[in-house]
Amino acid sequence: MKTNASRSSKTEDLEDEEKKKPAGRMSAYAYYLQTCREELRDRFPNDKLDFSQFTRMCNDRWKTMTGDQKARYIHLAKRDSTRFSLEMMIYQEGKSRPIRRWEKDPRRPKRA
Repeated sequence: MKTNASRSSKTEDLEDEEKKKPAGRMSAYAYYLQTCREELRDRFPNDKLDFSQFTRMCNDRWKTMTGDQKARYIHLAKRDSTRFSLEMMIYQEGKSRPIRRWEKDPRRPKRA
C-alpha cells in the first residue's frame, strides 16, 4: 500500500509549479457579480440567498445596464487582462524546459 510519503519528486515539482501559475483573468461580468454579491449581502444580511436566485437577480440587472454603467467593470476586466498577460510572460520565462516530442520510427510496424 502506497502512502503520500512515497510520492515522486517529479510529481511534487509539478504541483509546486502549478501553485506558482498566475491566477486567470476575470471578465467584466465576474467583477460585476462580486459587487452584486456584496450589495445583496448588505441588503439582506440575515437571509441566505439561493445561488440560482442570486445569479438570476444579478443577470437580469446586468442585461438592463447601459454601456456607461458597464464601463467600470469593462475597465477592471481590461486591467486584469493586462496583469494576467504580464504575469504569464514572467511565468513562462521561468519555464525554459524544451518540450520533448515522441518521434515516430519509420521502420516500426503498424498496429494490427
